[in-house]
Amino acid sequence: MYIKEGGNVFKDADGAIATTRINQTDVKPTVQWLEQLTGLPLMDNMLGSTGQKPTSGDLDLAVDPKTIGKDDLVAKLTKWAESHGFDPKEWIRKSGVSVHFKAPITGREDQGYIQTDFMFVETLAIMCDSDTISLYTTNHLLVFKQGLYGTNYESFCYMLS
Repeated sequence: MYIKEGGNVFKDADGAIATTRINQTDVKPTVQWLEQLTGLPLMDNMLGSTGQKPTSGDLDLAVDPKTIGKDDLVAKLTKWAESHGFDPKEWIRKSGVSVHFKAPITGREDQGYIQTDFMFVETLAIMCDSDTISLYTTNHLLVFKQGLYGTNYESFCYMLS
């Protein structure tokens, strides 16, 4: 069985994807900008192939729900969107264990936008071999484990190797 990924949640009025791919060299400065915006430690919480390929279609970042709740993160992102004259409904979405944000690449709106998925997990241990291509992405494994253990599971650990 194969699981195919392709869940961009941000579309324009015509249904076209409203974000772009991010270059590998822009991942670190974008995540650092997101750390400043949210006050969360995100550099060590990049999931899956985030920052490990020449380009990525989104940024997957783990968030410990003991440090911030989904609604509190949405409030911070909403404040940013409103301060820039944007409708938060076009910039922020919630689904399952995630908050999705249409983030400006490197924090600069003229660089385009990348879908950022803040994934709320209690305990996360990741070992990832960047040379290995898995049939299942980090996001799919997270959803699978979430389904098995429910929303209040105590430990979440998997290996990609």
